[in-house]
Amino acid sequence: MCKKGRCGHYCTLSVYGSMVASLVAFMFTNDGIPEISVNSGFSLLYLGLIGTLVCYFITVWVQQYVPAIKVSLILATEPVFAALCSFIFINETLNPQELLGATLILSGVIIHNWVKHRIKRKAARLAHRN
Repeated sequence: MCKKGRCGHYCTLSVYGSMVASLVAFMFTNDGIPEISVNSGFSLLYLGLIGTLVCYFITVWVQQYVPAIKVSLILATEPVFAALCSFIFINETLNPQELLGATLILSGVIIHNWVKHRIKRKAARLAHRN
């Protein structure tokens, strides 16, 4: 865990580093920098700031109060719910591989919670006997 005030510095450096690396990779994989309309620029800015940066900072902040395993389980289900929302709101179709992946992710979360619940229940029974 970072000392108070130090995490923000490392997060900022990681964001700047990611931006530079993304621009360099983009320039080597395409024919240069394309023209971006104002509307597209605002969309990219929104996705970068709100959709990624703010959510990342919230995740780091929440981990101070919630165990990391719970946060990681919630984050593991993010692609499942993103696919579900795209299916519901924009009528996107899901192929068998995507459905299998969603099933595996949800199965993993359910199995983890089920095993955890069984262990707690067994511990409570043993404590009750003593």
